[in-house]
Amino acid sequence: GFFALALIPFIKFPTAQDHLDDGAVEGGVGIPYAFDVPNWDVGFQTTVSINHDAAGNGCHAEIANSVSIGHAVIGKLSYHVEFFSSVSTEQNSDWVGTFDTWLTYQINKNLVFDGGVYIGVTESADDWHPWVGMTWRY
Repeated sequence: GFFALALIPFIKFPTAQDHLDDGAVEGGVGIPYAFDVPNWDVGFQTTVSINHDAAGNGCHAEIANSVSIGHAVIGKLSYHVEFFSSVSTEQNSDWVGTFDTWLTYQINKNLVFDGGVYIGVTESADDWHPWVGMTWRY
């Protein structure tokens, strides 16, 4: 149809060793939604998560939003841009905003390779965050 919506609940269990994580159970729900616009990928997502405080034993909420647009470039190669924003209710936390851009290449209906860079637009965001990935639907 013209509109798609999903709920993606998630939970993190503290399984890391050598103090590589905060040792807390955390979780939340992602709510992606998209519109069917011919020849374009138009998507939005809101995520609400409950995370362990960096200082102390309490918890706080974090709310993230994103808006993305993509378009085919040549054949199975597509280009995407996104604006991402994250706000935390933790004391002394700052708003994180990034401008993200990436390429995807769809090998077949179940396999996609992608790579790009997140570019920080606020002081609290990383300046540059390059990445590569793969999505396999099974």
